Amino acid sequence: MTTLHVQPGGALGGLVPAPVSEPLLSLALVLASLAGGTSSLRTGRSAPVPGALLVSLGALGSAISSNEHGFRVEGAAGRLCAPPGGRVDAGSPTGLAALAGALAGQPFPVVLGRRPADAPTPSEGVVLARMAALLRARGARVEGVLDPASPRTVGLPLSLAPGELGPLAWELPYGGSAGPKVAALLSGLRAAGPTRLHEVLVADDRAERLLVAAGAAIRAAGGMLELEPLAPRQRLAPLDVTLPGDLELVAFLLAAGMLAARRVPGDGGSFGVRNVGWTPARAGVLEVLRDAGVPLESAARAEVLGANVGDVRLAPVEPPGLVVAGERALRCEGALGALVAVTAGARQPSCLADAPELAGADGAVRAGRYVALLAAFGLEARVVPGGLEVGAGPKERWRGAGFDAAGDPDLAMTATALALGADGPSAIHGAEGVAAVFPRFVACLRGLGARIEVRAGPGRRA
Repeated sequence: MTTLHVQPGGALGGLVPAPVSEPLLSLALVLASLAGGTSSLRTGRSAPVPGALLVSLGALGSAISSNEHGFRVEGAAGRLCAPPGGRVDAGSPTGLAALAGALAGQPFPVVLGRRPADAPTPSEGVVLARMAALLRARGARVEGVLDPASPRTVGLPLSLAPGELGPLAWELPYGGSAGPKVAALLSGLRAAGPTRLHEVLVADDRAERLLVAAGAAIRAAGGMLELEPLAPRQRLAPLDVTLPGDLELVAFLLAAGMLAARRVPGDGGSFGVRNVGWTPARAGVLEVLRDAGVPLESAARAEVLGANVGDVRLAPVEPPGLVVAGERALRCEGALGALVAVTAGARQPSCLADAPELAGADGAVRAGRYVALLAAFGLEARVVPGGLEVGAGPKERWRGAGFDAAGDPDLAMTATALALGADGPSAIHGAEGVAAVFPRFVACLRGLGARIEVRAGPGRRA
């Protein structure tokens, strides 16, 4: 078990690099493995290493090497081979969706699972069911593990058999996971007709932006998206790109800096994060903070993969209460924990609703965990239908705390931000999951001046 010992010490300052997200890197690795030629994916040292996906892509015929600067991928030119043992695994929902799309309709049977565990949560089971239904609608032969007690879900592993893929017209649900879209687009590269998708709201456009960079024929207009299949001898072009940093992960650094400065009123300083990428579909965090009166600069200096890339700089202030709901909540997906932390330092009560992370039975459980986390620091919050209300109670109750994140990276990073605003030292147990999504989270905070000590040990959770 990994424990973060956090000693609050005042305002943060400086400029640190933004982390590349696992979903973007996983998508880029799969597309580079399908391409004809050698791709160079530059990530810097802040990117996670999707080990299970790398092993699987190698078993399917690509050659991947890595160093501290990124990944070099020798693509299989669309000719994937049957893996030894007949099974491949992904380490994340995005990697799983990308592999499902790439393997659908291949001339060999394959079993697709996820490591370290095959058992999806109920919400993930619903997404898997949607993805399987979508692939079957275009002719793919896909079967999953069925649970009579949960007829709307599908479990892992998935079994994919050879089959001819046809055209597809599909409407994606409002606020749904990007997984079905990823699987639809990647399977559409080898289909016998176009892939036409309709989204009520475009909240995650990473897959289509990468496909455009690889030379795929995609047309987008509002919520309509159309992909033409590759010609018989056509191959995806190799990628040569410096992947931009992830705004949703950067949001945790912004939240930490805002809360750390509350202990030194009038001397909040300023700090920033460089190489951050954002698009209109994924700029919800910036909009929320600006609307709350936070002095925030985000000037784009380049365009990479269709996204604005630049430095994000912030001068911490105590914001009024935040209200995040509807479409904007969907465009903040992945940053909910950071927004929970920001609301803890607000002057007025806040409401966070309609976030995908709070949907369904899994969402209610997660909302309860946020309430428990805030309570550990002496802060008030309660679960409401579809969301979370965070009170603006007396800040003198904001105490240091011991909290067990139980391996959940989002909870661990949220707790770390709260600990930097507390009136005493804190210990965040069960923080080992952070390394899988933001390997240099602690290093970035230290680079900005935070006092955090990492201790690893066997530990035992109560």
